[in-house]
Amino acid sequence: MKLTNARNGYGMMSLALHWLMLLLLVAVYASMELKGIYPRGSAGRAGIMGWHYMLGLAAFALV
Repeated sequence: MKLTNARNGYGMMSLALHWLMLLLLVAVYASMELKGIYPRGSAGRAGIMGWHYMLGLAAFALV
């Protein structure tokens, strides 16, 4: 399989970016849901919120 797109299909780069975006979006959603496990004001909740923010920025940069 070629790295770039061809007439008969997508290249490895397009497929890799597609699946990376899916994984990032799943991770952003999971971090949003997991922050409810920790009580408000805890270090764990702040850490999860930081991960949510950074993963969201990574997804935004790829878009």
